[in-house]
Formats: sequence, structure tokens, C-alpha cells
Amino acid sequence: MKKSLFLDTNVVLDIVLERPEFLKEAREILLLSDDNNVELFTSALTVAHCAYFAKKFQRNPILTVTSLLKWFGIVDLKKQHFESAILSKFKDFEDGLQFFAANELKAIDFIITRDVNDFKVSSIPVLSPKDFLLAFYK
Repeated sequence: MKKSLFLDTNVVLDIVLERPEFLKEAREILLLSDDNNVELFTSALTVAHCAYFAKKFQRNPILTVTSLLKWFGIVDLKKQHFESAILSKFKDFEDGLQFFAANELKAIDFIITRDVNDFKVSSIPVLSPKDFLLAFYK
């Protein structure tokens, strides 16, 4: 059964910036969408962050965004996401935004992040890239 994954900014940046210590697992998740085994989503906030960091690290932000738009469904941020994040028990405001963006879709099976502990209050199951891949290939 096809899984719907919401990738947190840190995992998408691992791919965009090709961070060696995290790239293998992040790329493997990305490639699962090629095989039509998973559907990938992220937030508009993540796309903006990736464009910023692409430019900062001498990569083309337009090509970066173009690639992300091909790989991911993008969830727009709405005023209610900000309001919910402000009122939530998320300790990190950005993680709250990510959660409420993911929750908007209602069909997300997992949030994938390297900061699992920051999502303790998430009602959506949260896994690290490594843990997701271990569970997926069982």
C-alpha cells in the first residue's frame, strides 16, 4: 500500500545540500517515490528554506525549487497554521508549522524528520529517515 510521507525541512535540506552524513537515507526515501511506493509532501516553508540555503551554498535556487516541485506535493501555509502553532504545545514554532501543514492533508502516514523529539506532541506518527526505511523494508 502506498504511503504518504511529509518530509521535514532538515531531511529535504539533506538532499538539496547533499549533506554526506544524511544523504543516503534521505535520497533513498526520495527514490521510493520513483517506484511509486510513496507519495512525498513538504511545506511551502521548506521550499523557501531550501531556496535560501541553495543560494547561500552557491547552488541555483531556481533549479532547486524546480526540482522540489517535481518531487513533492507542496502544502501551502495558512493563517490557521500559524495560529495553531502559536497555541500548540510544540516547543519549536517551525516544527509546529510543519505539523499543522502536514495535518492539513489528513492522509499523511508519517512525518519524516531527524528531529523526532521535537515532534513529541504530534498526532501523526513521526520517524527518522533511518527508522522509516527499516520499517518500510520489513
